[in-house]
Amino acid sequence: MAGWKRSASGWPDLDATPVTLIPDWVAEVLSPTTEAIDRGAKLDAYGAMGVGWLWLVDPDRSRIETFADVRGRMVAGAVADAARRTVLEPFAEGVDLATIVGSAR
Repeated sequence: MAGWKRSASGWPDLDATPVTLIPDWVAEVLSPTTEAIDRGAKLDAYGAMGVGWLWLVDPDRSRIETFADVRGRMVAGAVADAARRTVLEPFAEGVDLATIVGSAR
C-alpha cells in the first residue's frame, strides 16, 4: 500500500507505470518469501527515494513495525500490537491496526 498527503504537488497518476510521485507512506506486508528483501534492499531503497514513513505489517505476529526517513535512511520507530487502536505516524487520528493486519492475511 502507498499513500500521499494532499499537497501542491497533486496526486500521482496511478494508471501510469511507474508511478512517478514518491509516496509519503508505504506499507509492506511481510511474508516468509519476501521478508529479507523488505527488511534489506527495499528498506534502504525507500529511504534513498525519500519515502517519509514505512510500515512493515506482520500478519503472523499481529504487529506493525514503523520506520521514518531521517536524511535518506529509514530509522526504526514504534512497534505496535494489532490488538488495539493506536496513533502511528503519519496518521495523527489513529489507526485500527487489527483491520490492517487482518486484511493482510
